[in-house]
Amino acid sequence: MRKGVFDRQWWEAGLGSLVLLVSVGFASDALGTKYAGEFLAVGVSARAMGMGGAFVAVADDASAAYWNPAGLAFIQTRTVLPEHSENFGGVVNYDDLAYVHPQTGGEHASAFGIMVLRLAVQDIPDTRDLPYCDSTWCGGNENGQYDPGERVWFDPSRIHWRTDSEVAVFLSYGRELRPGLAVGGTLKPIRKSFAEYSCFGFGADLGFLMRSENGVSVGISLQDFFGTILSWDTGTRETITPNAHLGVAYQRGFESIETHLLLAVQTDIRFEGREFATQFNTGAASADFRAGMECTWRNLLALRLGTAEGNFTAGASLGMRGYWVDYAFLGHEYLDSSHRVSVRAHF
Repeated sequence: MRKGVFDRQWWEAGLGSLVLLVSVGFASDALGTKYAGEFLAVGVSARAMGMGGAFVAVADDASAAYWNPAGLAFIQTRTVLPEHSENFGGVVNYDDLAYVHPQTGGEHASAFGIMVLRLAVQDIPDTRDLPYCDSTWCGGNENGQYDPGERVWFDPSRIHWRTDSEVAVFLSYGRELRPGLAVGGTLKPIRKSFAEYSCFGFGADLGFLMRSENGVSVGISLQDFFGTILSWDTGTRETITPNAHLGVAYQRGFESIETHLLLAVQTDIRFEGREFATQFNTGAASADFRAGMECTWRNLLALRLGTAEGNFTAGASLGMRGYWVDYAFLGHEYLDSSHRVSVRAHF
């Protein structure tokens, strides 16, 4: 282990930021809007999601802009990662594109990252133009509502089909402070729209990543650190409360069989009063658990297993000449399964 990598002052810096986030999270609960930033919690990268999304302590590819911007500092080649996913039986489309550009020269390694992600739900029926049941549409008592025994007629042309679109751009930078220790930050403009309505907001993330020579790494990602306000053109405002992601990973190579093993666990902590919609909760705080493993053989084939919030995940990859094609399967206890495909290209 490199001397000083896990020394006391850096642990205090990371844990101090976490304590501050917890305080901000509880303080902002009264102003927070439950699930306001849910599309930002879906996760990116088929590789990461095949491991259950336990990636905050790994963050070693272009998806680091999302999982933990501090990981950008350890990426030494330009990397592109496009992804497409069809979630819950194709109801929700989720796409993202990420790019990392390492900085050359200088005493400390660093890199810039940019990621654009979009979630869309199409063909949502908008029935606001359908009239109430009255004498024109019903042979009833004309009281303006549907009563038992009345027959309702309506014009299907009055149903409009809408699209919900939610977009975020991650502008990230990661820098190595000393060997094995990096910090990173992200600024992210956010836009959401449905029918003729839209909103805009601006958030910020902060990440820490510590790696040792014995294969252990620890990651902390503090998302929407200051609370992110989304302002709708209707005058309504939503607030995305701060949340924290804490992870530990271990990796080891087995040269005799040309195999590399990666294990990771992670806890996601939120402060928006999700109560029984999470695995663990107390008051406004809640926590979900993630875990995953990846086994890579000769940089040609990788297999993954994981669990995300109690749901089974799995994945596989094929690699050749700096390119990886990744696939992930995400099960769900109540909804249809999801499938993800992404590509990692290094050049």
